[in-house]
Amino acid sequence: MSRGERRMLLVWSAVAVVAVVGAGVVIAMRFTADSDSQADATPTPTTTTAFPVTGVPLTAPEDTIQLSQLPSPPTIVPLSNTARATTASESLPIIPGVSEPVNATAANPLTSVNVSLARQACKLPRWGDDDAAATVFLQGALGCLDSAWRPVLERLKLPFAPANVVVTDKVTGGACTAVPDQTSFYCDGTIYLVPASYKSTTTGARGVPAAAMGMLAHEYGHHLQRLSGTLQSSVEQMDAVGRGTPAGLELSRRAELQAQCLSGMFFGVTFDPPSIAMAQQDNFTRGDQPGGVQSHGTPQNWGEWFTKGVQRNSLDICNTWVAPPNTVS
Repeated sequence: MSRGERRMLLVWSAVAVVAVVGAGVVIAMRFTADSDSQADATPTPTTTTAFPVTGVPLTAPEDTIQLSQLPSPPTIVPLSNTARATTASESLPIIPGVSEPVNATAANPLTSVNVSLARQACKLPRWGDDDAAATVFLQGALGCLDSAWRPVLERLKLPFAPANVVVTDKVTGGACTAVPDQTSFYCDGTIYLVPASYKSTTTGARGVPAAAMGMLAHEYGHHLQRLSGTLQSSVEQMDAVGRGTPAGLELSRRAELQAQCLSGMFFGVTFDPPSIAMAQQDNFTRGDQPGGVQSHGTPQNWGEWFTKGVQRNSLDICNTWVAPPNTVS
């Protein structure tokens, strides 16, 4: 090889090296650019306002109680993965008339059809122990109850009207006069919640919001009974047999335990498992106490009908009017 040929070979070799290095730089730059563009395209995690899969907690995130922290009374019924009933909208009966109550209990549309509540978003204000803050919280919760139940009643051709809530330790005057030992109750479209009743929960201070929410949802069950005609029908039946008679007290218990089941339906589609567990435990301590008037149901049945509503989520499951006597004792 001549000197000129060797010189030319060296030149081409140098060019090749530069080309390879340049290509590497270009490839590296492109990879870096692609990586940056991918990083920029990846959404930054943010706090979502969408309804979480597990339901909203009744306490602030830092106050959320884990299931393992909750003491379980012997009577508690564990929540299971029981499949919820689905909304059978096509099989709903068409009730004659438009938005009229039906004067019936067992045969009422609110009781006799296989219809479930839909899962929905429920944005609640932060809980506060004073009555003013509790009222704000419960008014927000009442809006969630209205939103959940309104479409159901409209589909059943039943009338709908929002309920009201009052937080008070006493009510005087009119048909809603409360006796000293009366706790939370419902009267003519208004839910009265007595702070002492939900603050006495056995779940402790952190369980107070769940207890208050449970009482609100229960009394709202009576509101649904009033709108549907179930409440009027049950009162007429109790008056016919005597409210203080065994038959009259059984009718009272059937009405109360249906409201419990409806309360459980709402809890099951709205709140997270720890909140449901707190409300469940609270419910298993309420109901008729020994020596008192047996008008609401034993603590065992009080808790079981709530749990049944949570697990099964169907109106016909809450038909206490045809349930065996031992389940409404």
